[in-house]
Amino acid sequence: MAEIQVKTFDDFAEHAKIIGKNGNITECPESIYEFLYDAKEAQALKERKPNLQLWTMVEYEGSEYVWSGFHLVNRTGFLFTEVQATDRMFDSNREKDGMVEILYWDETAKVTQAKDTL
Repeated sequence: MAEIQVKTFDDFAEHAKIIGKNGNITECPESIYEFLYDAKEAQALKERKPNLQLWTMVEYEGSEYVWSGFHLVNRTGFLFTEVQATDRMFDSNREKDGMVEILYWDETAKVTQAKDTL
């Protein structure tokens, strides 16, 4: 059996077992509001379920990313997964410092695509 490697946010959503705001796993979220927690909600969930993996959604240079762990700078919210960031499925997204980075949305690509169609 081939080992899963997360390459995109869709892969992440399918395999990392994102915990939706309803408390259930959401494999195919239609919007970030289904799974993005504010700071108070994130703290409450982490206290109730300390074994969940905390991730931070950040905006950086026109793109949005999901970074493993807790980050303050450029933070737009938090999310949780059952699968830990140390899982081998994230090896292709692991930075030298061990942080996992998943590209969620790239606004610059959208602008480039629009220019290409003109």
